[in-house]
Amino acid sequence: MSVSVLLAQQSPESLLKAQPPGGLVAIAYQLPRFWSSKGGSDQLVAVYERSAGSVAFLVAQDGNALRATLEGHTGDLASLAESLNTETFASDQAIALTPVHIPKPWGEEIWYTGMEDRGVAQAGHRGRTVPLPWVLSALPKQLAAGRDRGIILLKILAPRAEEVFGDLYFELHEEKREVYVVTSIDESAWPDGEGAIRFGFCSEKRAQFPDDASFRAAFAESVAAYENV
Repeated sequence: MSVSVLLAQQSPESLLKAQPPGGLVAIAYQLPRFWSSKGGSDQLVAVYERSAGSVAFLVAQDGNALRATLEGHTGDLASLAESLNTETFASDQAIALTPVHIPKPWGEEIWYTGMEDRGVAQAGHRGRTVPLPWVLSALPKQLAAGRDRGIILLKILAPRAEEVFGDLYFELHEEKREVYVVTSIDESAWPDGEGAIRFGFCSEKRAQFPDDASFRAAFAESVAAYENV
């Protein structure tokens, strides 16, 4: 028996709940590219296989080839994934993440959950990955408590193991929330074998200036000098 495709006007997760148990459920839906300043959307199909306490699924871009595969498919979700050469995921299993590497003057950032113009992380194992926002959109409530478009950015800061060139710079953010978890320290990244995370500017240095304006002006001059380095 072929797999028929339902059409969801919003989240496919809500439509999935209304379906009777048994067999594969395929739902087509539109995902706005919220991570891109250029806008647009992706036409997707999520195929679900439900069991006691969990939901397994795959998600792929909609199209004639996918529809033809679904129309002739009579097996389970795993065999469908093999036919499509894509990954399967489950609501009760961790999602394998394939990061994107973002170049920086001091090295690079390695984004495991990045979803923006500069890069979009992938989910799944090598050769079978799909964009992370696609995966989260298939089960936004179960996988991300409805915050699939605003998950915390998990990343690694990987500075160059060279003095001066590997120095991280200061950034000013009007609004930002971060958590740093230090799992290991590469002592070769600093000439003296010691490193640090700095929060804000040195209070003693700031006290040398009468107000914020003069401090910022002096800092801007310092930045211009550092750019030459």
